[in-house]
Amino acid sequence: PQTCAHDRTLKRFFDARRGDEEKAFSQYSEYREWARKINLKALQEKMPPCGEVVSKLFCFSQRGVDKENCPVYIERLGACHMPSFRQLVHPEKEFASFWTWKNEQDILRKQRLSDEHKQEIYKTVNICDLKGLGMDARYGMDYFAILSKIDERMYPETIKKVYVVNAPWVFPAIFAIAKPFIDKDTVQKIQILPGTVEEWGPRLLQDINADQLPVEYGGTATWAVPEPQHQELVAMMDAAMEKLEQTLELQETTIGAGKVHREEIQITKPGTVHWFFSGQDVEFCVTHVLPPAEADKHPDSSSSSSSSSSS
Repeated sequence: PQTCAHDRTLKRFFDARRGDEEKAFSQYSEYREWARKINLKALQEKMPPCGEVVSKLFCFSQRGVDKENCPVYIERLGACHMPSFRQLVHPEKEFASFWTWKNEQDILRKQRLSDEHKQEIYKTVNICDLKGLGMDARYGMDYFAILSKIDERMYPETIKKVYVVNAPWVFPAIFAIAKPFIDKDTVQKIQILPGTVEEWGPRLLQDINADQLPVEYGGTATWAVPEPQHQELVAMMDAAMEKLEQTLELQETTIGAGKVHREEIQITKPGTVHWFFSGQDVEFCVTHVLPPAEADKHPDSSSSSSSSSSS
């Protein structure tokens, strides 16, 4: 089974590079190095710590198969409350790990289906439900860029079709922003199905049997795609913040639009420095500066890190 899984992986990269062995090997080598660097094996075996939170905000289902036994993946992208998502999930540190874990679960699922049906199954049918999508989705483009890069470079040729349903009036504007991040071959696999489920449901049933689709997508299956729980999560976070404020000595500073504020903190013993933002588009940088005596001993030790908040 391990050899078969290895062969399937190689075939994906070979297909992605249109049979060009040199390019396929180069991309596969990139994948192997990336897998080693992030400890992919450990990520395959256990959901990352942020997984529970992400799953309650970014709701999806990995159930059902199409008529060719390819797995069906349904996501409620439109229901994802992006302000809450940005508040609770870091794009590079958390979402990238979760998305990789999700992809690995999809790979394992296809391996099981391949063994069960005695056929090679490489690709997934995606149903992207945009019900509830609003203009605040534009604040999620950095997350979308991360998942698109991971999919294109590390998991090529895993998508069979993408059906977009319940697209609202803002979809063309949002899609115009997102399209540059999507691999051109994937773009060709996207089908936008207009109207209501009564109109596009029969199209899905051409490829997927009714017992493999929930009722809300035109099928007869009794299971459903989970609903987002962002309000409950935000309430929990607010309660935790209130408790934290009671135990920490916090200083409050108001920063006007276009203004710069610098805060100098002397660290005299091991501990943790916390900062919280209320507002939008707050860019910040943390610089670690050693005392002169220590700096002379470690001339390359001063470091800085930067990030941004749009909560």
